[in-house]
Amino acid sequence: MRCTASRWRSWRLSAIPQVRDPVLLIDSCAHPTCDGQWIGGRAGVNHDELAINLQRSGYTGALAVGLPGVGSYDHREFLAKCASHPNLVPVAALTRSDTLVAAARDLNHIAALGFRIVKVHPRLLGYEQTLEMLPGIFDACIERDLAMALCTYPEYRSSIGPDDARGLMAQAIVDRPSGQFLAMHAGVLDPDPFAVAAAANPGVLLDFSLSLLKYPDEVMDPALRITAFQPRAACLGSDGPEWTYDQVAKTLVAVRRRAGDAAASALGGQNLARWLHELGIHIGCVAESRLGGTGLGHPEVPVVRKWPLDVRHPSITQDAGGLIE
Repeated sequence: MRCTASRWRSWRLSAIPQVRDPVLLIDSCAHPTCDGQWIGGRAGVNHDELAINLQRSGYTGALAVGLPGVGSYDHREFLAKCASHPNLVPVAALTRSDTLVAAARDLNHIAALGFRIVKVHPRLLGYEQTLEMLPGIFDACIERDLAMALCTYPEYRSSIGPDDARGLMAQAIVDRPSGQFLAMHAGVLDPDPFAVAAAANPGVLLDFSLSLLKYPDEVMDPALRITAFQPRAACLGSDGPEWTYDQVAKTLVAVRRRAGDAAASALGGQNLARWLHELGIHIGCVAESRLGGTGLGHPEVPVVRKWPLDVRHPSITQDAGGLIE
C-alpha cells in the first residue's frame, strides 16, 4: 500500500516524545548541498530533500547553510536551489580567506547575488589564517550589510588553543556592535565568551546545534543558564545531516522538563525568527500563533505573510503517546 505523506508524517511524529506546548520550529543550522553529498563523500541531503524533511518534521523553515568545498558548493547554484523552497533561507559560504582582498571579492559576489547571511568556517578555510583575518572579514561583511554565521568549533590540532580561539572569535564580535552574528555551535563546550558578546550586542545569537546534541551533560546547564538570564540569546539547530530532527525534538523535551515551555519555545525557533526579522527575513509568521497572540507570540513582531502559512507546527506534549496536534 502506498504510504501517503500524511500517514508517514503521523507515524514519524507519534514516535517522538515531545514537549507540552506548541513550539515554533526553525532550524538554525541545516546543510543541504548542491549535489547531495556530505563531508568526506558521505551521503547528505539536497535542497529538495531538506525541504521535505522540514515539512514532515513540523518545521516552519531552516537556514540552509553552505559550506566551502562541500557538496559541489557554488554561490549561484546554491542560491537558485534555495529559491525553489520558500522555507529555506540561503546562507552563503565564504570561499576565500587566503587574503583580505580575496575575501572581499568573494563577499562582493555574495552580496551582489542577494544573500543576506554569510557563513565563515575557519576550519574549512584555513583555521589560523582565518582567525587572524577575522576582524577584517567581519568589517567587510558589515560594509556589505551581510550578517555573519561564524563556526565556533575549535580546531584542536591548531597552535591556537580552544580557549584562546573562542576568545579571539568572541572579541571580534564584541568589537563590532553594529553587526549581526550567529555563533554556530556556541563555542561547543564553552559558550560563555559568546554569551558575553550577546549581552553586549542584541544582534548576537548563540546556536547550540551540535554542542547541545553531542554533549548534553556538559552543555545543558550553561545553555539553560544563558536562556534564563538572556532569554533572546540562544537557538537550537540540527547541524543536519549530522543530527536528525528526532534528536532535536528529544533535546527540546529535556529543555522543557528542566526549564519550562518558554525556554523550549525560545530555543526551538522564536529567537531565530526574531533575529531574522531584524534582517528583513520573515519566516515563521502565521495568522495566529499557536504560542499565543499574533505573529510569533511576541506583539512587537508583526505578521508578515511572505513565507508559507500551510506548514503545520507541532504540538509537543509530555504524554508518552507522543505528538498531539
